[in-house]
Amino acid sequence: MALVSVYRAADEFSALTIRDMLRENGIGAMIRSHQIPGYGIPDMRSGGSWGEVQVEEQDVNRAQELIGAFRGTLGELAEAQPIDMPEEE
Repeated sequence: MALVSVYRAADEFSALTIRDMLRENGIGAMIRSHQIPGYGIPDMRSGGSWGEVQVEEQDVNRAQELIGAFRGTLGELAEAQPIDMPEEE
C-alpha cells in the first residue's frame, strides 16, 4: 500500500505530535524527515518544512479529519484565557 503525506511539519515536535495523535486513534503513521543527515537542518528543496507525516492511502480521509480537529483544538487553546493561580505563601 502506498503512503500519502497528510501533514507538512515545520519542526520535529509538530511531526511527532501529529504522528502520535494519529497512532493513538488507530491510524498507522510515520514521519518522513527532510533533514540533511549530519547537519540537522531541512533540505531547502523540501519547501522549508522539517518533514511530513504519512499514512496509508486508505487512512487519508480519517487522518485529515483528526488533524483538522486537533489543529482546531490548538487554536481554541491559544485563545483561552490564563487561569489565575493562587499565590504561594
